[in-house]
Amino acid sequence: MPKNQQPTNRFNERSSYPTNKPPTKSVVVDLERLSTTISRFSNRSYFYYGFDAGKSASLHLIVKARKFFHVAVTKPIQWIKHRLDPVKDANNLRLINEDSSGRFIRIPKCNFDVELSIDAIRLSENYDTVCLFSGDNDFLALLRFLKEKRNKKVILVHDGHTRTELKAGADLTVSAQRIKKYIAIIKKTQRAQSGEGLDIGPVSTGRMPL
Repeated sequence: MPKNQQPTNRFNERSSYPTNKPPTKSVVVDLERLSTTISRFSNRSYFYYGFDAGKSASLHLIVKARKFFHVAVTKPIQWIKHRLDPVKDANNLRLINEDSSGRFIRIPKCNFDVELSIDAIRLSENYDTVCLFSGDNDFLALLRFLKEKRNKKVILVHDGHTRTELKAGADLTVSAQRIKKYIAIIKKTQRAQSGEGLDIGPVSTGRMPL
C-alpha cells in the first residue's frame, strides 16, 4: 500500500480516528467488584451483555461474566451507521468511517428488554426483591407489573439521565454515582474505541431484608 493511502475495507470504506483529541480517562465497571457488591444483598445475579465477535476483549468479558455471575445472557451486537454532522458531532471520539455517501460512525445496538423482562417474570416466585441496574425507561412497565401483580419490592440503580417516571416505579432508587467507587475502576485510554461504552445492565434478584 502506498505510504499516504488510507486503509479501506471490503465495503470501500475508509477509517480514521479524530485528530487533536487528548488522552482521556474513562470509568469502567469492573465485573468482579460489581459481583462482590451485589452479593452483599442478593443471592442470585443475572448479567446481560451484547458482545462483539470481532474483538477478543469482548469475548473475554463474557468469560469473566460467567465466572462472577450466576447467569450470563449474551447475544451479538448490531452496528448502526450514524452519519456525522460537522457541528453536532464535533466532540465525537469514535472511529470515523467514510464511504461514497460521506462520513459516519458505527453505534452498537443490543437491547435485552425482552430477555430481562421474561426472566424477571418467569423467576418471580423465587424472590421477594429485585434490584435492576438500568436507566432505561422501557423497564417502567416491568417494574409496575412486578410491584402491582407480583407484590415485589423494587430497587433501581440508575444513571444521571434516568427519567422521573422510572424512578417513581421503584421502592428505592440509588444513583450509580454513589456506588461507583465500589463497582468501577478508572482506565486511561488514548481514544474511545468503536463499541466502547456499552450498557452492561446487570439485574440481580434475591431475598434480602426489607
